[in-house]
Amino acid sequence: MEQDYNTSLLHSNLAFPLLNILNEVRDSPARKALKDEVVKRIKNSYVSMIIYLMVSKFLDIFSQEEFDTLIEDIKKNEYVLNETTLDLICSFHVERSILSVIDLIFLIEHPKINLYELLIKFGKNFFEKDSNYIGEFIFQ
Repeated sequence: MEQDYNTSLLHSNLAFPLLNILNEVRDSPARKALKDEVVKRIKNSYVSMIIYLMVSKFLDIFSQEEFDTLIEDIKKNEYVLNETTLDLICSFHVERSILSVIDLIFLIEHPKINLYELLIKFGKNFFEKDSNYIGEFIFQ
């Protein structure tokens, strides 16, 4: 409490889960700190971080109004997209922890992320490598 949930004192691999646990036990200051950290990381414009936050369900802590505001902020940012980004987006199937359909739609429709264009540009290698997984996902 002395440090007022200062996440810079811990590595993010520890700070995020710790804040999340405190949030789950209804610690209001921890919830606010967690939301602030999520917003800060989203505004840093790293697609990998946004995807991590989506997959880890950290965006679920926001009210609908807060979420809508956050989405508008995300849409204003510029992103670097390449084959590594596509690999990252599609790599979560290793543990069967897949992005939700809503998350995928967001990534496809987002004007500056545009997963659809990324799939067109780099998708051949991905589809060849992960065709069995894609079939399982589509026909679930």
